[in-house]
Amino acid sequence: MQRKEVNGREGLLDRKMDFRYLEYFVEIARENNISRAAERLHVSQSAVNQYLLKLEKELNTQLFIRTPRNWQLTKAGEVYLEGCRKALLIRQDTYRQITEIIQSHKTKLTVGLTPNRGLVMFTSIFPKLHEKYPELTITPIELNAQEQMKAMAYGRIDLGFMVQRENKISQYTCIDLCAEEMVVQVPISHPICHSIKEPEEIAIAPCGEYPILPTIDLCHLREMPFVLTREGSSGGVLREISDSVFQEAGFTPNVLMDTTETPHIVQMAKICECCGIIPRYYADTNSSAFRYFALPSHPIWHLLIFYRSDGFLTQASKDYISLAKTFWTQHLIPPQKN
Repeated sequence: MQRKEVNGREGLLDRKMDFRYLEYFVEIARENNISRAAERLHVSQSAVNQYLLKLEKELNTQLFIRTPRNWQLTKAGEVYLEGCRKALLIRQDTYRQITEIIQSHKTKLTVGLTPNRGLVMFTSIFPKLHEKYPELTITPIELNAQEQMKAMAYGRIDLGFMVQRENKISQYTCIDLCAEEMVVQVPISHPICHSIKEPEEIAIAPCGEYPILPTIDLCHLREMPFVLTREGSSGGVLREISDSVFQEAGFTPNVLMDTTETPHIVQMAKICECCGIIPRYYADTNSSAFRYFALPSHPIWHLLIFYRSDGFLTQASKDYISLAKTFWTQHLIPPQKN
């Protein structure tokens, strides 16, 4: 009797080494639904279900709590999922290292990009990367920050790109590309735009010459409506910074509307003659509709590329990071000092 149990467990271990089945389990957990998982895997639902039932029988425990619309992992299922993910990531890194040794010019690279600026960066640096690696298969995927971190955990992207208030993400290795300052955008019709003169200083950075912005106390805009990014959206980090700025100023803003994307602040504020807090990248100091001012605390965020700390970086990945850093050095205005 004991021998049969041992043989059964050995058989389970043999099946666990078939990475196809690990992918089945990960996909079911990701979709929380067996039919959608089977569809994504391009196999029959019956085949996936039989595998799962056999696995649960041999483990002698249930791995999913099943309902008609949604499946949820049990505690045992969470442990098994973590093991599957680690095994698949080890395989992915191992294959990548071997490929790098025998045919480094034929590597694959999947990168996560935040909407808007991420794609701008990618389209700028891609030609240089493609020139060096003409047979490189590179796949950009637009995802918000939370989606990128989840995709990274499952090995679906090799490199991620996002903005954060801190220059680190606890579970990943981060490359700080640059820091960027937040500024306040004010409609030209507001009296403060005419009472404060433009500074005569011109600063020089790798991005070229740029004007020094005058600093104003946000209290001057207490009565003005604002357009802000929405909490929980892809602009959530900017909303956190904006909220802290208003807290420092000692008042709650009159939020006329909010939006999911940072560039929309400029467009919507122009239509409604509202103020906004935006990254300096979006501040057009030649605009006839707005003036831009620095804030007393000079709040910043960091543009980061991140990857798994235990992952393997190909040479193409390292070159991508280097090109990204050069791009932002040449396109972002450095934060003003306090």
